[in-house]
Amino acid sequence: MTHGPLDSVLRLDGRIALVTGGGGGLGGATAEILAEAGATVVVSDIDQAAAERVAAACRNHMPDSVALAADVTDPAAVAAVFDEVAHRWGRLEVLVTTAGVSAATDATPTAATDPLFNDISTLSDAAWRRMLSVHLDGTFFCIRSAVPLMRAAGRGSIVCMSSIAGLAGIGPPHYSAAKGGILGLVRALARSLGPEGIRINAVCPGAIDAGMTLLRPREVVEAFLPQIPVGRFGAAREIGHAVLYLASDASSYTTGQWTSPNGGSVIS
Repeated sequence: MTHGPLDSVLRLDGRIALVTGGGGGLGGATAEILAEAGATVVVSDIDQAAAERVAAACRNHMPDSVALAADVTDPAAVAAVFDEVAHRWGRLEVLVTTAGVSAATDATPTAATDPLFNDISTLSDAAWRRMLSVHLDGTFFCIRSAVPLMRAAGRGSIVCMSSIAGLAGIGPPHYSAAKGGILGLVRALARSLGPEGIRINAVCPGAIDAGMTLLRPREVVEAFLPQIPVGRFGAAREIGHAVLYLASDASSYTTGQWTSPNGGSVIS
């Protein structure tokens, strides 16, 4: 592959990108960064109003960006979103899967009883299945629908949102299992999709001052701060910049890998 100047290989001009969970803090920041880089962005979220707010911001850069509502746990709803992409553009070059739920939604945490330290003996079947359904099933459903559109485009980059929980077990067991499963899926698909010009990688954020982190009480979140060598939480746009790198031609020789912007809280 021939590369131009650095600013050009980080551009996504002419490409169609779809971001799941795009109405959230992390997904929304990522969607806007992709639009700033020249991609027409499809912002998908279970919350249509949230998705539309982000799509409106994306249209400040790329006027054809749209919002499409979908629950990623529903394969028919996911297929309908990608059918709409096929109808409008006939192709897709970038998929970013950020849709997720936090263990903090399963209980009301306190500094003493934070779900980061869930006892598996008290973990309900419903909480376990919900976590894997959103993170792992949802990622699978979206990739399955995206691949034919990437084949039509002749190339593609898939970026899956995992977590330091998936790398190091920092988190409740169902969340860590779901995020670790995403890394296994990425590795397997990198081998099968690479010959077709479709790359797939993962981003494993640490503590980010946005999105699901904000569902926890502030004292719970701040208790994690001493474990971060850089002394602060990450910003959503810092994660979005990592996604942009993996989505762009700057990472054209990278597939089946993960990167972890985590401030040094996990070093490996």
